[in-house]
Amino acid sequence: SAAETEQRFYDELANLAQRTISAMSSIAANAEEKAELELRSIELAKTRAIEGINSEKNYTDAQKKRLLQQIDALAFEEQAVVEYRKTQQLEQEKRDLANQEYEAQSEALKYQFDLADSQAERRRLALDMIDLDYRHKEALLQAVIASEAISDAERERARLALTNLQAARARDTNNANRDTMGPAERYLDELRRGGKPEVIAESAQQAAVDGLQSLNDQLVD
Repeated sequence: SAAETEQRFYDELANLAQRTISAMSSIAANAEEKAELELRSIELAKTRAIEGINSEKNYTDAQKKRLLQQIDALAFEEQAVVEYRKTQQLEQEKRDLANQEYEAQSEALKYQFDLADSQAERRRLALDMIDLDYRHKEALLQAVIASEAISDAERERARLALTNLQAARARDTNNANRDTMGPAERYLDELRRGGKPEVIAESAQQAAVDGLQSLNDQLVD
């Protein structure tokens, strides 16, 4: 009949529309565009299902009502899944960008550290690297805590890690200060901490050698 032909036409048109949306979604430029297309697909499927139920002559009004309610519930859950995935992807994109920026800054500091001429400059750069590292870690943990796409257990673990971050930073700072001591500074530090005699003697010898080398350089100049 003409009505059946028209129904087949609209079904085919709807199928083509769904396939078009699916194709566009697969090459979406970002999470928001992909989510928008997926929501359009859900809405289209919902509209088709409603039209199919309303045109069914063998269902009672009560049966149609129950089916329409179920269609609404299904569409609502599918939309929630799309929004959840969008949130996850947007958060991941932010983490990726933050990691790229961190790695670029870290590499630049490491390069400067390798070229540093003095212990004082190496110490400054080492402390800058620690500051960069812990600011990055803190920002990532804060993002996890604020996330809408994680479990309560993951959020609690992030809070605990954030609490322990300050103590870890203090330890790394102390180690960096110790690792970048000059010979004289290391010698005085050993004396202050009551170091072993052989260690103090080695520090003193190193300070003397460095002093002689400095004198030699000046004489050559």
